[in-house]
Amino acid sequence: MDNGKDNKASRGHDLDLLLDQELALMLSDISGNSPISFSSLTKRLGLNSRSTLHTKDRKEKIRQAIDQQFAIIGTASDGKFHRKSQADRILDLEKKNALLQAALDHQIEMVCRVIANATAKGWDVDFLLRPLMPNNRQLVRG
Repeated sequence: MDNGKDNKASRGHDLDLLLDQELALMLSDISGNSPISFSSLTKRLGLNSRSTLHTKDRKEKIRQAIDQQFAIIGTASDGKFHRKSQADRILDLEKKNALLQAALDHQIEMVCRVIANATAKGWDVDFLLRPLMPNNRQLVRG
């Protein structure tokens, strides 16, 4: 959040809210580029000491978030990569495929609406759907 550049550290309930937001943000990064750890949270929250995060409730939240992140990216809490079974990978790919198919269907529907509306107004659909001309800024200067 403030990356340790703010001298005024949050405390109490404010720190709990910031911790929840930061954990949610780190969990949403499924690429694993922001691994959850006490030291990374200390830096991201702008704290001077990790001991602030070692209260019972905060420590448990962080441990649960670490386990969730390991489950999402396919590793165990020992830090070693465990490959998902072929059936699990197929299910994941089928889910992604279904999402992509739904997005494609939506885009096709939008193009059909544009074509139908253009035809209803008497506009030339081929003219409307032609590729855009390249941006030539030299023509604008003068």
